Amino acid sequence: MILLAKVTSITAVSATALFLILALIGARRRHEVHIGFLGVTISFAWILPTEARMMLSRAGLDSMVDWIGALFPQSMVIYYGYGDGAGSFSDLDMPNRIWLPLFLNLLILAGLGYWFTRRYGTRNMSVTRQKKRRWSWPPFFSWLSFPHRRQVSALVWINLRQSVPLAVAGLLLAGVLATANVLSTGHTEGRAMQLTAYSLPSGMWITGLLWATVVGTGVFAGELSNGLAHFWMSRPIQINRWFWLKYLVGLCAVLLVLDGTTILLSWNSLNQDTAMQSMYYSNLLSWSYIACFPVLHAMMYSLAVLGVCWWKKPVRGAVTALALFFVSSMMMESIPGVMDFEPLHVYNNLFMAERQGKFDLSGFHFPFVFGIIGMITVFTAYLASRKVQRLELSV
Repeated sequence: MILLAKVTSITAVSATALFLILALIGARRRHEVHIGFLGVTISFAWILPTEARMMLSRAGLDSMVDWIGALFPQSMVIYYGYGDGAGSFSDLDMPNRIWLPLFLNLLILAGLGYWFTRRYGTRNMSVTRQKKRRWSWPPFFSWLSFPHRRQVSALVWINLRQSVPLAVAGLLLAGVLATANVLSTGHTEGRAMQLTAYSLPSGMWITGLLWATVVGTGVFAGELSNGLAHFWMSRPIQINRWFWLKYLVGLCAVLLVLDGTTILLSWNSLNQDTAMQSMYYSNLLSWSYIACFPVLHAMMYSLAVLGVCWWKKPVRGAVTALALFFVSSMMMESIPGVMDFEPLHVYNNLFMAERQGKFDLSGFHFPFVFGIIGMITVFTAYLASRKVQRLELSV
């Protein structure tokens, strides 16, 4: 009961802290796209204090480990293992001091809550419009331009300017996670940069699942608003061509920037010696990763596009796509016999077999499961295109 009370308290305080931080950001943002983008970024950054605590613990700084929870309560519980088929679990890693750091963090949360109540609803729109910016960051690719003689090249270029920066942000975030993962092991041996490149798959598999939805919603959300939707439909451009060019350019940005760069930078890790593979067992690139995760990332992108085209709300579209994937995965894992068809379970089985020298894509239900995923990707893209065509008829 004491352990349950500690874990429950830490989880509740951590969730409240993240909620208040996101609420503070949302109090001054006017666009739902900005809130969703910053929310995903902060949620990923929320993992980093846990890695920092692991590094401090290995460095022998136990006093700092006990008090880091006062600022970052999410770092107070580390899950080193999960239940296996026999139902065994590893112990939770928690600091010696729990209640006093949590109490100090509650004081910080009270301050954040007070700050939110002071900021919410206080923005003067008339003053904001009159305020002039002295300088701001120019849009990415704004310095690079060339004349477009054809409609298709112009559409491809403008869509690249929208999707590539979003995908690059996800790649940088995966690099930060990979760096923290390498440093937390304490076995860099003077090869931190090389090991970070090799460990990109360990950060990209989950980053890609989430960031594909960010790219999918980001490239479609703004242009499905009433004003821009009427603008595009007033141009001499077929709405079907406009949709498929935007969809395919965004999909290529996801697959080439996120997965393509990850595979390219960590390619040499496929031929590393047994000692390194055992030390960084689940971090290095594998043929199983190459076969599975680009397909999964494409599906998440397509689900997000369908969600935002259906509701014209970016956050709702992204949350729906993520909920469909993770809830269906949890349901499949809870049903005996069906768990073998869960996509991540298929990948884990392929990965374990590959590490034992047996890589065969015809086993572990891979053709059936990922064939279904491919069909879902194509079907959801088709449904999204039909939904956009109905918007054209309603104008």
